[in-house]
Amino acid sequence: MAKSQKFLGWINVLFTERYLSTERVNCFILKKCQHLSTFVKLRRLDRFSDLDLQNILRIFDLTFQMGWITQVPGFPFEMREEYNSKSSNLDWQAASMDGKLIHKGVLASDSAAYLLKAVKDGQINELAEKNMELLLRHVEVKRTQSLQKYEQEMSRVQIWKEKCNFAILFSRYAYQKKDWRYLNAALKLNEWLWKEYHRPFSNRPSLPYLTALVEQEFTLKKMEQC
Repeated sequence: MAKSQKFLGWINVLFTERYLSTERVNCFILKKCQHLSTFVKLRRLDRFSDLDLQNILRIFDLTFQMGWITQVPGFPFEMREEYNSKSSNLDWQAASMDGKLIHKGVLASDSAAYLLKAVKDGQINELAEKNMELLLRHVEVKRTQSLQKYEQEMSRVQIWKEKCNFAILFSRYAYQKKDWRYLNAALKLNEWLWKEYHRPFSNRPSLPYLTALVEQEFTLKKMEQC
């Protein structure tokens, strides 16, 4: 009974505090997907990095699975094969000598990428779980001031991309662990990022944020079905 009440409590928090409705997010995602689809059809993909291309493919895969789009653009075969087989060569142990990716609110550079790799490769060990708990606590306590300080100097755009990566990370981890706490963190992060993205003259790249929103909505839909 206690576990059931706790679960219902998290559901209540998710939907009473949510600022961005599914309809609002849906409209944003579909508009951006239309733009991306045009780039794919015109074969204007050379402007994107390898990570961007992986995100584009995942965006269309997930939106198709959710039924938000009825047709996926025709990607070159070799591009899809690379997406399905590509594995990151990030070295977890090189990230931090003591195994922690955050110290007193300061994060190791690319920490989200290290943990995303662990999630993707199915290598969520005790160390990864400990770091996820530390990051969750950091976001819950610092809220809009979270994920701002890094060991290496970063530009505003780099920090923006890293925040988007953390939102992606929380969604994927929530889905894998079926843990509503992390989905709630992803929802809050994306709300704060929404406001930052829509500020006048913010000039924030949309692709990382689009990926974060798609991951959020996919995880939310799947976890509602559990």
